[in-house]
Amino acid sequence: DYVCKCAPGYSGKRCEYLTSLSFLHNVSFVELEPLNVKPEANITITFATEQENGVLVYFGDYQHLAVELFRGRIRVSYDIGNNPVSTMFSYEILSDGKYHRVELLSIKKNFTLRVDGGLARSIVNEGDNEFLQVRNSMYLAGVSEQTGENALKLWHLRNATSFNGCLREVYINDKLVDFLQAAKQRHKVAPGCNLYQDEQPEPEALNPCR
Repeated sequence: DYVCKCAPGYSGKRCEYLTSLSFLHNVSFVELEPLNVKPEANITITFATEQENGVLVYFGDYQHLAVELFRGRIRVSYDIGNNPVSTMFSYEILSDGKYHRVELLSIKKNFTLRVDGGLARSIVNEGDNEFLQVRNSMYLAGVSEQTGENALKLWHLRNATSFNGCLREVYINDKLVDFLQAAKQRHKVAPGCNLYQDEQPEPEALNPCR
């Protein structure tokens, strides 16, 4: 059999999947198809950054799910059309340049956030509406200029600046995102995570060949 040594950011038997990306500009983003929230939706993102502010996930028009780094913490804003909007912050500060895993789970009115497998925090957007109803694209690690202007006007985001750093893996509804296939648009991004190396040394470094 054979093994392919993939270029940074690529994975798979023939390096056919693009699974990690670096975001280096304040206007970087990835545009994906709308999020399927029925019967429920989950997103898991593994990332590293040293920047305190930046968009991680935005999916919205008037109703919305917005997840951003704000002063180093995760800020979530969730509104399925039941006023008022529901918001929460993570306890953890994540802008330390290390890899962190953020799990997001939307089940009807309930939204749950978990950081690095720790204690989950939940909010409920209480009211008559059951599901998030948004037809727009979902954005990762930033938003387009027009989407950002609208989101700021509607107070969905505190800051529409792109996330700066690396997304190592993104799972949406339990499926690893291949940015080659899934992305409607990739704007000012680079493959791989050269900025933030894993803390685990390569096996050869531990056991050098004699």
